[in-house]
Amino acid sequence: MSHKTFALLLTLTTLLAYAPLAARSAPLNIAVTNDDGWDSAGIRALHNAFKAAGHTVTRVGPLTQQSGSSAAINASNLRIRRESERTYSASLDGQEGSEPLTAGLLAIEVATALDGSPPDWLVSGINQGANLGNATQHSGTVGAAIGALGGSFSNPVAALAVSTDEPKCDPACVDRHYAAVASFVVRLISSMQDSLPAGIGLNVNYPPLPTDRIRGVRVVRQGAGFPVSGRLLKLRFACPQCATIKDGQYADVMLAPVPDSAGSRPGTDSTAFADGYISIVPIEGDHTANAWKTLQKELRFLEHLSP
Repeated sequence: MSHKTFALLLTLTTLLAYAPLAARSAPLNIAVTNDDGWDSAGIRALHNAFKAAGHTVTRVGPLTQQSGSSAAINASNLRIRRESERTYSASLDGQEGSEPLTAGLLAIEVATALDGSPPDWLVSGINQGANLGNATQHSGTVGAAIGALGGSFSNPVAALAVSTDEPKCDPACVDRHYAAVASFVVRLISSMQDSLPAGIGLNVNYPPLPTDRIRGVRVVRQGAGFPVSGRLLKLRFACPQCATIKDGQYADVMLAPVPDSAGSRPGTDSTAFADGYISIVPIEGDHTANAWKTLQKELRFLEHLSP
């Protein structure tokens, strides 16, 4: 972990531990998106919570469910449809939903066109299903936030991704849970003010628990595994017949869950979430390794290779 990242973790931990998550007086311009679709329960909860707090909200999401798309993007056949005031769906030729990052970038562009300046934040979520550990890099929810931070096709915008597992209860109970998660996100952003350096965002995962059972907030690093039904797992592709098939033949390939002991490392999002804490992982759109300066010296010999 770099000194910069460690210092940021300390700053966020101190902020969330000692500063009350109070509402900020000045209204913000918020763009919201969600890989689950423009009218999914999570994005509606966020939209309603930010509006109720007095912020300006622009919502753009894919026309249809697009989970697991990471930071994929569309470059053609795009259409955007106004569904209601400051609410839009993004699609390919009005049929298939756009990629989540595309919808997020469109949310930024529409908010800019409506208000004459870029939004203060892009908030991606609330995703149905936690995005923890090694599952994070495959998430369309996180991919939209990463693209906004990195300035894909637009100027960089502060970004936050938020996800939760749905509690096993009736629909009204699930709606109350999304509302509680959205309320936390509104207060979280209101408390941040200028605490995050440019280019740094947050990946937030909220456990599927009632508010009174949430143990607190932990600012942590990304883990290796992710919790499924109380177990830390990772997925691998299983193909027991792949070594014996002949030319032109097919074999079935399955995603197989396997135990992941590495995922139980202390101080990771997976363990914090499994223990009943809201996990917050700082993320950034720049994929340069934190240790690039050290690696630059160690790998200098590569610069002498012939093209």
